[in-house]
Amino acid sequence: MQRLKDRVFNSDPSAKYEAATSLLEAKKVGHPLDAISKSEHRFPHQQVRDYLSNATDQSGRPYFRWGILTNGNCWRLYCRDARPDAYFEFRLAGPKTNFCHFDEFKSFMALFSSSVFVETDGICLLDQIRQESLQFQAELEESIRRRVAVVVKDLANGF
Repeated sequence: MQRLKDRVFNSDPSAKYEAATSLLEAKKVGHPLDAISKSEHRFPHQQVRDYLSNATDQSGRPYFRWGILTNGNCWRLYCRDARPDAYFEFRLAGPKTNFCHFDEFKSFMALFSSSVFVETDGICLLDQIRQESLQFQAELEESIRRRVAVVVKDLANGF
């Protein structure tokens, strides 16, 4: 039986996107991810953003929402639904190939393994993590807003 990858390898981009659960753009080791690629004539992050934007069916529904950009040392997660300049970055190795600690590597495996991209009922684990993070952020902002209001009120009463 022919593997899915082999079947879609020479297909048009739409067929490749439809068969995928996410995307990975790998640059050469150490290539700066915030510099224009000479061969592509664009920033690597823009390339990933373009892939995420183009990975839609004819009705505009995305085939997947997540992409990875890496140069081997630095790994970034991009979400189609996030701001264009937003990403999560993980440093697997430093410039002199100092690898991360084992506990950090376990976090890397938890966030970048293929299983986190597999959707169940239309969402994947990364979608769940992102949604919980956004909810926590909103709750934290509201808590800080209330505390600042109390402090400002106390300051005003002090004067």
